[in-house]
Amino acid sequence: MSNNKGIIYLQGPSGSLAIHSHDQLGKKIAILMENKCLGVHAIDAAQKYGFSRSRFYQIKRAFETEGTEALIDSKRGPKKNYVRTDIVNNQIIRHR
Repeated sequence: MSNNKGIIYLQGPSGSLAIHSHDQLGKKIAILMENKCLGVHAIDAAQKYGFSRSRFYQIKRAFETEGTEALIDSKRGPKKNYVRTDIVNNQIIRHR
């Protein structure tokens, strides 16, 4: 169940928990809870939270091996400046 404000509700036997659509960690934990605790099929849970079936199994595998730390999104993109080497940086400094 979701509404127009970007909130998805995790329904349980005793109530519901609101998860914002931009909360990636919350969505990943909720998808696992729905599958394991509530018995929702993997495909249905994945579609509810905007993930593919294969992404669900990646999340599940990461959680089983490394816990919740593995579910936190890491920084995307290049890890270092591959265009400007140390030599180029030194030349820039020298010319300034």
